[in-house]
Amino acid sequence: MKRNDKEFYELVEQFVRDLKRLPTRHKSAEKVGKSDPLAKHYVFQNGNVNELFDAYMAGYEYAKSLNRLGGLPE
Repeated sequence: MKRNDKEFYELVEQFVRDLKRLPTRHKSAEKVGKSDPLAKHYVFQNGNVNELFDAYMAGYEYAKSLNRLGGLPE
């Protein structure tokens, strides 16, 4: 998955929705502005939320890989 493709942005939006239900104290997911120099490396203004998103994205990619290998039930 590439940072600027549709799948990435859909995952960001799903993460923002799921963040409200996750057992974490970080409920606000303010995004970094596109003109901000940090936008090349980060999605959210809060570093802890960025770390949560990195883990969320890794889990998503892992599940996709398992599914391709036939490891996840449908």
